[in-house]
Amino acid sequence: MNVTFFLGCLAPGWVIDNSYRFAYWGIALSGAAALASFLVEWHRRRFAWLAIYALLLLPHPGWRLGWHEIRDHVRAVSSDCGYSDRFVSMALLAVTTSVLLIVLFRPGFNRRLFLVVLAAAGWSLHFGTIVFFHPPLLLFSRLPLSISGSPLAPEVAPAVVFGEMQLLRSTICLTFICAALYIPWHYLRRQGTA
Repeated sequence: MNVTFFLGCLAPGWVIDNSYRFAYWGIALSGAAALASFLVEWHRRRFAWLAIYALLLLPHPGWRLGWHEIRDHVRAVSSDCGYSDRFVSMALLAVTTSVLLIVLFRPGFNRRLFLVVLAAAGWSLHFGTIVFFHPPLLLFSRLPLSISGSPLAPEVAPAVVFGEMQLLRSTICLTFICAALYIPWHYLRRQGTA
């Protein structure tokens, strides 16, 4: 990642166009996965996962980017060239798709466990980004040339780094939600009345 590359994203061009494309396709496919999940649950008359896949659509960057484009008739340019929007779009698409697969094939899967796994994946992403992309460790530059020298590496690396920073607040909130879900409230209520 060099300065001239990021200065290039200040001008309209393929970097911003790709970010918008990722966001729009991401929201469309995430919406389709959520709709399919809803239809499957509606057919079963049991909406156990509705809150999860509905909430996954809310923070999607496609809404914000589309709103700016419709309201202001301009494409918003962010300081990270839209790389964080790309990563968040793809991460939310992956999670929404995994919820669809659970709804289809494992409807009895524990929702609390799913949230814990999601929080653990978020923390793994944050710590992995620190290990691979931040000095003094910077292990990404030590990866084999077939990985770090590929044409995808300059696209994936900034997306992961900037996207990870954008997802940190969500991971922290999800961790507190998981902690609250696993507190034995019934035991605490009994202790309070005794």
